[in-house]
Amino acid sequence: KQVPEYKAGPTAVRDEFMSVSYFLDLVEQTKKPFLGVYYTFVGHWPYPDLEAEHRIVKPDSSRSRYINNLYAQDQVIKKIVTSFEKNGKFDNTIFVIVGDHGEAFYQHPGNRVHSGESYNENIASPLIMYSPRYMISQRIDYPTVHADIVPTLLETLGIPHKKEQFQGESILEKPVRRYVFSYGNENTLTAITHDLKKMQIMRKDEGGCRYFDLKRDPEELKNAECPVGSDHYKAIESFFRVQPGVLKGYNELCNRSGC
Repeated sequence: KQVPEYKAGPTAVRDEFMSVSYFLDLVEQTKKPFLGVYYTFVGHWPYPDLEAEHRIVKPDSSRSRYINNLYAQDQVIKKIVTSFEKNGKFDNTIFVIVGDHGEAFYQHPGNRVHSGESYNENIASPLIMYSPRYMISQRIDYPTVHADIVPTLLETLGIPHKKEQFQGESILEKPVRRYVFSYGNENTLTAITHDLKKMQIMRKDEGGCRYFDLKRDPEELKNAECPVGSDHYKAIESFFRVQPGVLKGYNELCNRSGC
């Protein structure tokens, strides 16, 4: 609470650069192995206009302020990595840099910010996992999900685990699943195949369906006819039936174990 707040639209947030300094002070004091999470808010809506040192374009629109704030976010990441280099923790650390969602600026009619639709500008997010000692550089060219992070880290660290207890898969191994799924706030269920065929069942208007070939149409401008009854379609229906029970069971187990 010693880090001052400022008003960012309806949300009060802590000063970003004082927050990261506080985080790095904790890292400096920590002598044992640790999991540290820093959640940066600077690139989030409503994209407050920051000082001149964090600007690379004129802040004359929300999109321009967003670009500037992503630059400020890069500065935050640089500050974290540089600090780890200086305190001798860099070589023995795995860095995971991940976004929780994308951001839309009317690429599709009426689609703005991140919670209104399930187009790729809303749901695609970056994931970088880096370690100078424990990981070999590679680029993953098929769809992944956030649930893949923990299995990947467990495998990297050599920690035994039961793969069937995770919905994610380690990205260090050949993928087994056929689809990755997501659920949108507007009640849209999405499944994407490894070859980037994307199907969406929009339950807000029963029967609505979108189908995109992201290899040929990465901007999702050509809505093809949904192959209703296909394995792809049935996989989404199965996800809709099964996933709520999976999450309920997880929450009940978590409550019993005290997490």
